[in-house]
Amino acid sequence: MMQTALDLTDREIEDLKRWSACQDAEVAVRKTFDEFLRYLRRRQLLELPGKVEMDDSWRELDDAETKA
Repeated sequence: MMQTALDLTDREIEDLKRWSACQDAEVAVRKTFDEFLRYLRRRQLLELPGKVEMDDSWRELDDAETKA
């Protein structure tokens, strides 16, 4: 695992904590980053040639997977 330092303002940290529903700044940054990567991967899939059908209930599926 690689560590990196981020220079974020107090407002940015508070926004991340609010949007991610996490009280801990480190957890909020990690969760937001993971969501962003998921978004990019999904976008990349949709750009593939042909037709890719996506189930828009991915959040529910992700929540179910996390709780299992």
